[in-house]
Amino acid sequence: MDSRNLKKYNAGNPFVRYSIRRFIRRIHEMIRAAEPKVVIDAGCGEGFMLSGIHDECFLVAFDLSKDSVSYSRTNNPRISHVIADVCDMPFKPDSADLILCTEVLEHLEDPSRALGEIGRVAASDVILSVPNTILFSAANLLRLKNLCRLGEDPEHLNSWTAQGFKDFVSDKLKVLSSHGIFPWTVLGCKVK
Repeated sequence: MDSRNLKKYNAGNPFVRYSIRRFIRRIHEMIRAAEPKVVIDAGCGEGFMLSGIHDECFLVAFDLSKDSVSYSRTNNPRISHVIADVCDMPFKPDSADLILCTEVLEHLEDPSRALGEIGRVAASDVILSVPNTILFSAANLLRLKNLCRLGEDPEHLNSWTAQGFKDFVSDKLKVLSSHGIFPWTVLGCKVK
């Protein structure tokens, strides 16, 4: 498997690896603080976010990419996996104590619809993250990446600043906390 996400999470660049470790550590702290019994990782990719916490609660991970789900399933055998779309989740309302959706919304044509689905399926807590456009683009430019797009990732259909993302999310969820973990914005939310 050769996805861009997999390459990022296995990067050789020490700064990128450090940033990703901080990001995952903060997400894990937020999950543990919520003390959920059931967690759904919406748009799990290759399964890096839930790796390491599977003994603490029941975990379900899904992604639209069959290859990503296969990779995650191989590396996280204790996690239940499904191939599904975040805009049309195959779960009943209030199915999960916590929904995690990291690095997904910026890739979607209709992130508002996905946010509505997340709010429908989550019983209580939601953790969301997107790259902070300004910081993410600047970091890419410093690495001489995506120069012709001024650092913007060509796969990102949406972009937000930290405040812009908070405003977008607060239409559907109650934002309780906001964390800047370079170059991401991470929000801790509750269902309204």
